[in-house]
Amino acid sequence: MDLIAVRASRENEQYVLDTRNDKVTDEYITDWKKRTSDIDNLYAGRLDVVFPNEVVEQLPPTVMNIVQIGLDETARLVSETSPQLRSEPASTSDEDILPAYKREAIGQTQWLANDGEDILVPLLALDIAATGLTFVAASKGDVYPTATVLDPRGCIPEFVNNKLVSLLVVTRYRARQLKSIMGEDFDGTFTPSEIANCAEAELLQWYDAKQVVSQVVLKAANSSAYAAAELPSKTWVHELGEIPVAWGRNPTADRAFRGLFDQIKGIFLSQNRIFQLQVDYADQQVYSPWLAVDIENDTDPPGPTVIYRGRSEMSKMERVSPGGSNPGLFNLLEYLERQARGGAAYPQQRQGEVGQSIASASFVHSTLGQLTTQIKFCQKQIGFLRQNLHRIFCKIERRWLDESKPLLIASGRFGQYKPSEDLREVENFRIIYGAGAGLDALNKKQAIQMDVSSGISSLETAMEQTDYITDVSGEKQKRQKELVENALLQRMVTDPNIGIDLLMRVAEILSRGHNVIEAAAMLASLEEAHRNQEQAAATAAAAGPPGAGGGSLPAGQAPPTTADQYAAAQATPPPGSQVTAPPPHISNIAVRTPQGG
Repeated sequence: MDLIAVRASRENEQYVLDTRNDKVTDEYITDWKKRTSDIDNLYAGRLDVVFPNEVVEQLPPTVMNIVQIGLDETARLVSETSPQLRSEPASTSDEDILPAYKREAIGQTQWLANDGEDILVPLLALDIAATGLTFVAASKGDVYPTATVLDPRGCIPEFVNNKLVSLLVVTRYRARQLKSIMGEDFDGTFTPSEIANCAEAELLQWYDAKQVVSQVVLKAANSSAYAAAELPSKTWVHELGEIPVAWGRNPTADRAFRGLFDQIKGIFLSQNRIFQLQVDYADQQVYSPWLAVDIENDTDPPGPTVIYRGRSEMSKMERVSPGGSNPGLFNLLEYLERQARGGAAYPQQRQGEVGQSIASASFVHSTLGQLTTQIKFCQKQIGFLRQNLHRIFCKIERRWLDESKPLLIASGRFGQYKPSEDLREVENFRIIYGAGAGLDALNKKQAIQMDVSSGISSLETAMEQTDYITDVSGEKQKRQKELVENALLQRMVTDPNIGIDLLMRVAEILSRGHNVIEAAAMLASLEEAHRNQEQAAATAAAAGPPGAGGGSLPAGQAPPTTADQYAAAQATPPPGSQVTAPPPHISNIAVRTPQGG
């Protein structure tokens, strides 16, 4: 059995290596990698500048780096709005709604355990905008599933009918760095001299619907070919029925992988080149070359103490004026800037520059339409990725991590979950950005308030769309409790039947740390005891003195012998039964509900 496993492992290794050698030279893939490399250089400000003497140097841009600013702004705006994770209930009954809330809390727990909003979302937005693709690999962790953002620059995907069927991830390392990844056995496979002679090492990770294979390939210092290392590959046979990688993609007409900024490379380089020439012209006006005619010491460098001595009346010393700048270049610069902003979907209004002296907020917002649409598109792709990722997470939890664990996001009275009990066999989550799609946080809040006040959406839907409310069912209970407390408090204070002594009793109960509802419960019990006392007193009074009506006395108590003693006995309640009447029932008072409640 072990020999069969080793043979199968070696077959996988050879297949992965052959795939790496074939795909890395594929024209379809190399064109995409070249475009991605160009965007990376533009983002980092590594621009090749050709001087008149044909010398090429890499200089930082002299104009606003629209690629860097556009990518960073895209990531920030996408991260500004948190979406709602929904698991639809089977019906509108509480028996189905509460489990759906718990499943949503499980999904949020999975996302929070991987720092989804803080780390993953900005990286996913940057990958989609820069490369046109983004990948997240799912694997089993210690307690929760683990999400790993894969660098698309090293990914070689294979799509069939718009489905990812396999993925090869190529990551280049130094040989010694692989020790922390592949374990202690890596160093033991090679001698120190072999590792020293190894120019590069690559970690190949192959993902398909049955397994994940990790393999090391090496390239010798004097060779350009990669060969499989003797180190055995590591294989995770997951058998999930699908590749454990969620993905998002920028759709294109030619089906090629393209980022959102590929088209502005030429515009940005032209803009930077023209402005660089303008800067050079300004420099030449100050430091233009000298013209010396019949000067005795014309080789002396110019300076404040230098005196040039002429030999005759024809002698002169002056600077040569540089060639004049074309005024049309400034119009060309403005045109190129508009083209670059249009290609990057980054309008001037985003920087607070408005071309009118008076402009309303709605007007400024309408000028951001292209940027809003681009952000909404990125959010949709990330939402599609998350839906697939949570489905894979649920499969991994049911198969590999089926044990009780805490919820990091509360769900009503639930604090823990077990995947086999709380996750359905086929779990389909939905990621909804709702009112905040493509907008910033302020506009999202305004949109939610307008929908609730106009009656378009319910208060529960507004809670679901609010970023800082993570437990909708718990928030509903808090709100209902507050409304009851306000109603009880208003009744206690405004009811004319409640005397000052009762209010003092309520204040005393509240001062001991109890809330209004607990105070009302205590007073209700006192009211019940008071009614029982009054009923017992009325019954005893109707029965008359002992011997006249047959009234009974508590055990061990002698009957009164005089009328005064009888009256005193009727006026004195039994020990521990001294009570004060509570307020009337709350149904007798109308409480005005605050707007939006």
